[in-house]
Amino acid sequence: MSQLQRHVIGRLSLSVCLALGAGAAQAHPDFTGVWKITSDQAALTTTSGQIPPLLPDALRAYLATKAKREAGDLSWDGVSTKCKPPGEPRILLEQKLFYSYQWNRLDRFVYIDKPLNVIAPTYFSTSVAKWDGDTLVIDSEGYNAKTYLDRDGMPHSDQLKLTERLSLSPDGNTLHERIRVEDPETFSRPWDTELSFARQPGHIEEDVCEVRTGLFKE
Repeated sequence: MSQLQRHVIGRLSLSVCLALGAGAAQAHPDFTGVWKITSDQAALTTTSGQIPPLLPDALRAYLATKAKREAGDLSWDGVSTKCKPPGEPRILLEQKLFYSYQWNRLDRFVYIDKPLNVIAPTYFSTSVAKWDGDTLVIDSEGYNAKTYLDRDGMPHSDQLKLTERLSLSPDGNTLHERIRVEDPETFSRPWDTELSFARQPGHIEEDVCEVRTGLFKE
């Protein structure tokens, strides 16, 4: 079965494994490798460098969490206080990608050329992909509303939809990702952001988020 397995492993890098079934065409770029985000950023911006088009209530909530983070108050952030998954695309900002993400060994599976069939809301959604020339296009739906889009606390609802476009540089050493964000309950219109990752030697190291029983409560 053709599938793109992306695993989250650590704070510095992410590992992408592109697995093609027997007889599958090999003409497309192979994204397999360990990748490190090229710039560390807390906040997502649009491709034009602006704050995304948040609706008024969402903007107020975002500015409040952003101000708290800048003041060192992370009480609102489940990732910092309860060891909850960061969700997407935030986890990409925290320098991971595998889709075996380094962070707490989270896995994400993206199936190629399969229909999108959302079963239930999850932290990492249901994702399917198709090729558009040499670009892999990933559509994701079925997110829960328990995460933020970035480390500044940009909110989203369970209506979030992401469309990712992955492509390789001509030398194969840079992975480019353009993400379209759609959420009519949070943003006044769809918007795009861009990330890039540099190919790394070796493998992803272990990263574990350890929680003592009773330390964190819902």
